[in-house]
Amino acid sequence: MLDKIKAKTYVYEISESFLGNKESKTEVNEFDFKKRKLQSRFEKRLFLKEGALVMYTINRKGENIYNGQKGTITKLEKDRIWVDGKELERETTDIYTYKRKTKDGKETVQKRLIGKITQFPLKLAYAITIHKSQGMSIEGLSIDLSYVFAAGQGYVALSRAVNPDTTYLDTDGKSLDALFYCDERVKKFYGHSL
Repeated sequence: MLDKIKAKTYVYEISESFLGNKESKTEVNEFDFKKRKLQSRFEKRLFLKEGALVMYTINRKGENIYNGQKGTITKLEKDRIWVDGKELERETTDIYTYKRKTKDGKETVQKRLIGKITQFPLKLAYAITIHKSQGMSIEGLSIDLSYVFAAGQGYVALSRAVNPDTTYLDTDGKSLDALFYCDERVKKFYGHSL
């Protein structure tokens, strides 16, 4: 979708800094693990154009920004981004290791900063997973149900729709019964078929 927007592409790289002991393999592995986990929230390389549809990946109560909220890129500069006319600050997340220590029979947990990750908390929002859509109300919804693999997923996706007239279902030829089904344990719990 981004390639259809006729505007300059800006690339925003994630900033990573490892502050731990480079000789400690455990700390390096812990940093790498947590860094990979955070990259589900922060893009390693964020490609944007003015006019692109984006979604926030964090909550900032004071700024009325919440995870999953959508907006449009209104202005871009080398190290600056505006969404819906408001400038967005980069988000910095600290990465810690935790070690248990016992001294004189008392157990304590020692927290140590080993690194930081900084990036704009955005993702392109032309498509999202069913999981990510939970709690959203979406107008003009197109749902690809061809990869539904668990009971309730079809329902969660469909229940995001605001207007049935602007909702499109791609079932990949599967019957609706195959896509919208109830877990057998739920049926058993309620004592009848649903």
